Amino acid sequence: MHSVPHTIIERGPAARELRKPGGMAPPGEFEMFTIAFPYALGGSCFDGHRYPSGFMHVLHGAALTVASFSISAAAGAEVPLVPQRVLWIVSDSMRQDHLGFSGYERDTSPYIDSLAAESVAFQWAISAGNMTHISVPAYFTGRYFSQLYENPLVHRSGWLPVWPKTIAEAFQAKGFKTLAWSTNIIVTEKTGCARGFDSFSFVMPRSTTYAKIDEMIRAVHDQYTPSGKSEFIYVHLMDCHLPYQPPYPYDRMFSKEYTRDAVIEGALLDAHGEHVFGNAPFYSQRHDMIQEDLDFLIGQYDGTIRHFDDRLRDLLEALDYDPARDMLMLFADHGDQFFEHGYWGHGHKTMPEETRVPLIVRWDGFPARAVSQPVSLLDLYSTCAGLFGFDPPFGSIGQSLVPLLRGGEETERYVYSEFFDARGAGGSVVGPDYLYYLNTRTWYLEPWRIWPVQESIYDLRKDPACATDLFASAAGEADRLNALLRAMNPRFDRATPDKLRGADSDATFGANLVPVDAEGHPAWQIAEAPIAAKGPALQFSGAGEVARLMVDTPDDRVYLLEFDYTLEHGVITVDVQSKGRNTFHLELAKPEVNGHSRFLVVAGPPQTEITATVDATGKGSISGIRFSSARIPMIGLVPWKVPKDVPPAKDTKNLDSQERAVLRALGYAE
Repeated sequence: MHSVPHTIIERGPAARELRKPGGMAPPGEFEMFTIAFPYALGGSCFDGHRYPSGFMHVLHGAALTVASFSISAAAGAEVPLVPQRVLWIVSDSMRQDHLGFSGYERDTSPYIDSLAAESVAFQWAISAGNMTHISVPAYFTGRYFSQLYENPLVHRSGWLPVWPKTIAEAFQAKGFKTLAWSTNIIVTEKTGCARGFDSFSFVMPRSTTYAKIDEMIRAVHDQYTPSGKSEFIYVHLMDCHLPYQPPYPYDRMFSKEYTRDAVIEGALLDAHGEHVFGNAPFYSQRHDMIQEDLDFLIGQYDGTIRHFDDRLRDLLEALDYDPARDMLMLFADHGDQFFEHGYWGHGHKTMPEETRVPLIVRWDGFPARAVSQPVSLLDLYSTCAGLFGFDPPFGSIGQSLVPLLRGGEETERYVYSEFFDARGAGGSVVGPDYLYYLNTRTWYLEPWRIWPVQESIYDLRKDPACATDLFASAAGEADRLNALLRAMNPRFDRATPDKLRGADSDATFGANLVPVDAEGHPAWQIAEAPIAAKGPALQFSGAGEVARLMVDTPDDRVYLLEFDYTLEHGVITVDVQSKGRNTFHLELAKPEVNGHSRFLVVAGPPQTEITATVDATGKGSISGIRFSSARIPMIGLVPWKVPKDVPPAKDTKNLDSQERAVLRALGYAE
């Protein structure tokens, strides 16, 4: 008989499900502890099931202190029943497909690759959202961002509500010492992310935009002393986040020297309605980005990954990481795109370049393997709950990854990623075969689209980068995954296919709201003499001229802005301001004889200001301007409803009075 290190600690039905190959217990079903002791290799247990490496469940009902038992591995080393410490290391904005172990052609991640070879490496881990303020609250609480707020469209601050128990609070309640270090200004005490941590440190940068991993290592060296007890440690790093600023020599490792002039002014949209977040090398915004700029940005991004990779070993040493004792979870909160789907950065779409992230779990108690089954970062909370014996969040659709970590069979699973903010509301369903994408407010991201809904579907088996939209030929699959999306997030229950499908030609518009002068021409307010309003046309002739229109907009809604233009040279800029903020910005830089622009913009009472300006070399005209209300379907979120299956009062016995009061007010407790 040989002793083996593969043991489990789960509760009740969850543990019983694990006795089935690939079994998965539903979240929340816990009755009692079950401990697995080693059995003969290749043997079977009394219930007739064969177990990977020979599991035998023999003891029930015992509440155990974490790591108070250990077993002997084949080589004689002692491995605890569960890890003594848990380390969550988050590399903000790191894409899975830019790492070597995922097949990336550049040598960006030799150390991470070596870790992946010794770990359970998930090939399709999907973040809960496409930006930090959506993703972090989700994996901290085990609930999607849309489950945390009554109106997620207006909660962009990253503040955590007070009622859900965070993963740090759950570990704290189990007697763990909880510590955190962050370099992300969203992940701080002010945003509620420090709740449950005995110690939370924000590492300030010395020179660059964000503190680098080298500064994090110094902070950990200065502040951390291993306690020898159970610990939960969270470290959030921003090295791979834009603006990409790898130190020398990493800035030249994958990039040629940058020779173009960097510009600091610019636009959100170019003359073709294409979003350009900025020009190289940093946050500049301009319409003239070319392939040289994009190559430079990607090279700088890859340089940040390689620098992070080269220093990660030192960070783990500073944290006293020991894979025989500690469970390391290395992952990213989201990725970044480089115009694969029209944008640069993140927070735009829930496509793989923004939501497919690395997830590597390393502990000697888990056999190394690669897992291709889609999983969610929402699963991290439920996984830790299963390992360490605390309850997963009520109502969470996250699943424990313990069966996969123990070598269990992969299953067919679909996971969900979402985005909610002023730029849109939607999400993606990712399965073993297809990715389905939905945005119900396309005018924020792509205002040249008049129909407000965008659906697309991609064959992940043939097209993992989602380059070819198959919606025209795979509407049936889109319907199936649309139903899954609505099942996973009932707030999209109104987004049924019959309401989503349409074309720009199906939209109608109200009367033109542009004020006119005595001759019936647009009443432009012209302060600079060189501008001439000749009949219906506004003529520009350089010198930085500005013209304004004040339009009465009685309602908060979406409006159509449409006009014809000519441009001989220079740049014409059009802005829309409503309710004290800029809601639309357009630069026209391509010479046109008969140009036409047509966009949706958001505006509200009492008035909206439209300004048209030209640079010092600009010469052109604007005519036929129209501003009218757009009559398009508005598919809103379902109001947050109190779940029918409210947990009984006995399920709140471990909560304090303040927590009970909050849950009762929200309808989650009696």
